[in-house]
Amino acid sequence: MSIQQLYEKVTDKWIVKAVCLGIAFLMYIFHQAAILEKKSYVIPLELLDDGNVMATSVRNQSVQVMLRARVSDIPKIDASYKSIEAYLDLTRFSVSGTEQVPVYLTLPPDILLLDPLEVRVVPENVDVILEEKAHKYVPVKPIFVGEVAYGYEENLVSVVPNSVYISGPKSIIDGITEIETEGIDISNKDESFSKNITLVNTNKLVTLKAPSSLSVYVGLEPVRKVVSFTNIPIMIVGLKSNLRIANNIPQTVASVDIAGDVLVLDSLNSSRIQARLDFSRIDSAGEYDIPVNIFIPTNARLADKERKTIHVVIENIPVKPVTTESSELSDKEEAEENTKEG
Repeated sequence: MSIQQLYEKVTDKWIVKAVCLGIAFLMYIFHQAAILEKKSYVIPLELLDDGNVMATSVRNQSVQVMLRARVSDIPKIDASYKSIEAYLDLTRFSVSGTEQVPVYLTLPPDILLLDPLEVRVVPENVDVILEEKAHKYVPVKPIFVGEVAYGYEENLVSVVPNSVYISGPKSIIDGITEIETEGIDISNKDESFSKNITLVNTNKLVTLKAPSSLSVYVGLEPVRKVVSFTNIPIMIVGLKSNLRIANNIPQTVASVDIAGDVLVLDSLNSSRIQARLDFSRIDSAGEYDIPVNIFIPTNARLADKERKTIHVVIENIPVKPVTTESSELSDKEEAEENTKEG
């Protein structure tokens, strides 16, 4: 058969032949529709961003995956659809900007082996805003809740480790200067303590690479202050019986500054403070600068270490002369006493 004869056979009654072909195709479509069923599943969209950029905004957080298979195969798909993965591959991008990124699917073997199988994903491309990655170390800032017990204060706070590695979009990382901890309760604490802590990340675009264990040490110590006590009476001690003070000296100490713990000084009053002039080493008349000795409870100390002195003039006490009349009277009294004894 020549080419001409073949062409004539094909074109002979071609309209009828075309109609028959169309009818056959429609019958195939209807047949496939009769034996195939469509199921749709919503699959979370994952990001593969191990490269130089990351997504700061993704229009879709999930995609719709539509599968067509034999009615008898639908139960297999229902049992395995949770293993379907949908992701955006961002590793092929290297600069910031807005891109349309195609959606890739990974189907489990139980679904891939089905025949026939039709797969469609909506949308096929997703708009993504990309930004250059950045990373750095920033200090850890402990956050305290409450107040320590009255009379105490924090004197040392130590976090181990004291810094943490963060990564994320450059515009965000550049603005982060520290990472805060969870609230650390110090209410009514009156002694130092340690505890394990966790970090607080308020931005889901920022990744913290912290060690598995973080701890904080809070050192507490008593609050110290200085209190002034006024008009403390001066006591005279050790003055020999044959000596006396000849000049006017102060009767009180105008002011005594005492340092110590708040809890100690709050209960201290002037009655427990003594000021003394000690003359025990003075044996003769003269002029002396006598230091004022201040005596306070052992759990406090003098804030002013410079000892005050008072200028004192010491003189002998005159001895009264014994008269003749007095001597005779004494002899008479002695004689009478002897007579009584006899």
